[in-house]
Amino acid sequence: LHCAPDGKRRFFAASGSGTGVVLNLATLQSAPLKGCPLGINVAVGEDSGGCWFTDREGDIYFADEAGQCHCAAKIGLRDVHGSHLVNCGDYLVWVGYSSKYFPETGGEPARTFVFFSKVRGSRLVLERFDEQFRHPREGYCGVACYDQATEKLVMLWELVSHGIETYTIRAGRVKDFAQWRIEEINVSGLE
Repeated sequence: LHCAPDGKRRFFAASGSGTGVVLNLATLQSAPLKGCPLGINVAVGEDSGGCWFTDREGDIYFADEAGQCHCAAKIGLRDVHGSHLVNCGDYLVWVGYSSKYFPETGGEPARTFVFFSKVRGSRLVLERFDEQFRHPREGYCGVACYDQATEKLVMLWELVSHGIETYTIRAGRVKDFAQWRIEEINVSGLE
């Protein structure tokens, strides 16, 4: 079961079997979610109302306040796994793994970031504007989150080299992250 509140007093819950509900938290009335795919594995609330979901293929779905779910974006990458979403105000970032060919090492499970702009209209739509594939030698991105106060995407990366763990914070505005123009800060005191 994957659940998230939105910014409009609603709570969305969906199962991997394609069933789900939207609960109005003010009235405690519920309605079924319609059109949800099988294999949902992530839920992230949308502050302006509604909920984002991903399925096992990594595709992104949006359920509106009325409980209608539709496919908002196809990821279209090979060997996708471990996906989740980071809601970044006017942007949505898909974070996961996919297969990528790197000239120096061949095919690798790359840490993958796909960047979308949210286009608001009669229905919320996603426009893909960039993607990043990071080689495993750069480490493991353990956490990706968004800080509304600074409008920055913030990630904690771990790298193990010769048995020694090092941690790095990578931060930047979403458009800068899409170009991999980021701030990097080494972090000490984590074990």
